[in-house]
Amino acid sequence: MIAAVSFNPVLERVLTVHKFRVGDKNYCDTVSEVPSGFGITAARVINKLGEKVEVCSLLGQTSGELIRKKLLKERIPCHYFEIKEASRFVATVFDEFERQSTMVAIDPSPQVTLEEMAGFQQVLNQCVVKSDLILIGGSLPKGLPDDTYMRLVKKFKAVGKKVILDTSGQGLNLSPAGSPFMLKMNLTEARACSGQKLENQNEIRAFGSSLHSRGVDIVAITLGKAGAIAVCSRGTVVAVPPRIEAVNGYGSGDAFVAGFAVGLVRGKPIDECIWLATSCGVANALTLLPGQVHTRTIKKLYPRIEVRWLESALTT
Repeated sequence: MIAAVSFNPVLERVLTVHKFRVGDKNYCDTVSEVPSGFGITAARVINKLGEKVEVCSLLGQTSGELIRKKLLKERIPCHYFEIKEASRFVATVFDEFERQSTMVAIDPSPQVTLEEMAGFQQVLNQCVVKSDLILIGGSLPKGLPDDTYMRLVKKFKAVGKKVILDTSGQGLNLSPAGSPFMLKMNLTEARACSGQKLENQNEIRAFGSSLHSRGVDIVAITLGKAGAIAVCSRGTVVAVPPRIEAVNGYGSGDAFVAGFAVGLVRGKPIDECIWLATSCGVANALTLLPGQVHTRTIKKLYPRIEVRWLESALTT
C-alpha cells in the first residue's frame, strides 16, 4: 500500500469560460469542484492505476470535510487530523479560446499549531505501519518548521520505510541516515536549491549526482515540456515526452510522482518507472481536472515517450 501525505490540501474549483477577459464579467460554461494538492492528486492517479493508496491529511472546517467526503466518493480512504483553521480553496480558470489554465485565487495557508501536528503524527504513524511506500511533499502550512519533512523522512527511514519526497529544497538537509529513498524536484526548484542556472543536461545531471552522493537512491528532476531526468546507482536516465496541446498542467508533477511510485511498488526497473511517471504527467496535462488521468491515454502515450540511459554506473 502507498501512503500519500497531504499537509496542505485544497478544494479546487475549476471554471471554464469561452474567453477570459481581464476587468470584465466572465460567465462560466462549467464549474467543477475537486480535492487537490500534493498527496491528494498523486493518490488519485495511483488509484486510477489500480494500486492501493490511502491519504493522510490535515483537514479543517467545512472545506476540509468536503475534501474528505469527495475522496470517499472516489473510493480513496482518507485518514485525517482535524485542525482549527479552514483548509484552502483554490480557483482555476480554463480559457477555452486560448486553451490555457490560470490559477486565479489561492486561499492563505491555514495556521497549524505544534499540538495539532503532534496529533497528526499519531494518525501518520498508524498509516505508515501498513505502507510499502510513503509520499511526502507540497507546501507546508503556516506554523510548521522548515525541517518538518526531513524529520519525518528520518523517522520513517529508521523503521525501514521508503519515502519519496517532492520538495522545493526548503529545509533540505541530506545525510545517509536522513535522506529519502527518492527526491523529486522540478527545474525551478532545482535551480533554487543548487544556486545554479542548470542550463543544460550535463549541469542538471551533475546536480542530481551530487544529491545522489549524499544518500538519495533516486533523484528525479522534471523539466516541464522537455521531460525528466533521473539519477540513480546505475546512471542517468532521461525521458522525453511528445509535444502535446496541454489543457491544464497543474498537478502534472504530482502525477509524475504517482507513476514513479506505482512503478517502484510493482518492482519495475528505474527506466520503466520514469516511463510510467512521464506518461502520467503528460496524461494529467491533457485533462481539465487534476489527477483525472485515463489509463487508456497513459497506454497510448507509452510508445511516444523516448527513454534512454546517458551513462554507465555512477562512481560515488
